[in-house]
Amino acid sequence: MQFAEGGRPLPVRVLSVLRARGCGASFPVLQVPAGRPNLNTVFWANNGLPAVPSQLLSFEPSLRLLDLAHNKIASLGEEVFGLQGLRDLSLAGNRLQELPSAIGRMRCLQQLWLHGNGLQSLPEELGNLQSLAILELHHNRLTALPSSVSKLHKLNWLFAHGNCLTDGNLVRVLARLPRLKIAGLGANQLQLAGLDLRGLRPSFGLGWNQGLNPEEGGLSEALTTCDLHWDRMRPDVTQEVLVLTFSAQGAPVAQGQAEVRALRDALLPVDALYVCDPANAWYLQDPQSTWNGLSYFEQKISAITAQYAYVFIWGGSMGGSAALLFAELADRVHAFSPQVDLSYTWPSFATEEVRETFRRRVQSSVARCRGVVTVHVGEENHTDNRHAAALPSSVVIHLHDTANHNTMKHMKQRGKLLSLLKFEVVDLLATPRPPEEKKKK
Repeated sequence: MQFAEGGRPLPVRVLSVLRARGCGASFPVLQVPAGRPNLNTVFWANNGLPAVPSQLLSFEPSLRLLDLAHNKIASLGEEVFGLQGLRDLSLAGNRLQELPSAIGRMRCLQQLWLHGNGLQSLPEELGNLQSLAILELHHNRLTALPSSVSKLHKLNWLFAHGNCLTDGNLVRVLARLPRLKIAGLGANQLQLAGLDLRGLRPSFGLGWNQGLNPEEGGLSEALTTCDLHWDRMRPDVTQEVLVLTFSAQGAPVAQGQAEVRALRDALLPVDALYVCDPANAWYLQDPQSTWNGLSYFEQKISAITAQYAYVFIWGGSMGGSAALLFAELADRVHAFSPQVDLSYTWPSFATEEVRETFRRRVQSSVARCRGVVTVHVGEENHTDNRHAAALPSSVVIHLHDTANHNTMKHMKQRGKLLSLLKFEVVDLLATPRPPEEKKKK
């Protein structure tokens, strides 16, 4: 795809946003305006770019956000590090093997997204980014983080799942950062045996690390050290309805616990099963970091769901995807803004074979659900609508008046989420069906 015939420059004198995603577009030649430019935002993801366009340096005075995720960029130079005013930079899902020390010059950066590359180390100069609030490093090959991470006093979000980190003391280092709220370190090789994890102020996701038994531990919004927690109202009695909640990496997004408490406060007798993915990998990986996650989770989950007359599954975003992946175990499913085809969202996350396995599993599991599958998406969120449109026609699509990806939060803020959950649980309890009939379906 070409934006200008014959390579003629694209006039951008008043242009503030330049966007193209997943359409195979070559980056256009931009006509540099006289005086201060207006271009402040560039989204050019999943277009096969082999390198960062050097002409972006001409827009250094105005450029604030640059998203070049899921391209074929293998190295970085002055065309990036010269963008001194940049605040948000995404190079996720490229082919980077190293991050040059020049990154330390980009002192205005507030968000840095480097996940899904092949990085094995990071420079100490990363600690110079004193304004950094969000740092995404998951699914690289990092064996350690630089000691200068202790200088990132404004950092409040760190995701480093699926690496090869080993030093368990990293937990203590991060816990001392004054603004840190979220630290996702699951599916590494952190030596956590004997480490006191009580009273940590940030929320830590630590499942699938050394010294932790995946069959034990806790799963809450404050601390996650396992991948599954079965919460029964009474240890000696199995209730009729199981509410199964899927979330992404666990703490601090271990969704559903407050809602289950509210259901019980409303005198609705339900057991709960909370499941998360410590690798933050759409339930595709297992504790050994192989791509056998679907069978791993299905075996653990189905052993519990088989004990119940009715199963109600729900989850949001990656948790919504899991709700669809395991819909065949349920009588009702509500998935909020799920990813249905990873080629839309994470084209470089895994091999084409793994992504296709994910896509086929969603389709087949939804088709085998014993009841109704409902998907919630924001009416103005085009990516989420694209995912929803890829589902079988039997799925009920509910559009919400928002462009926000987090439709679960959207409903919760409007006081509608709990009412929905109550309705589904009450309806299941009021619909008698012999367990024998259920098993035949």
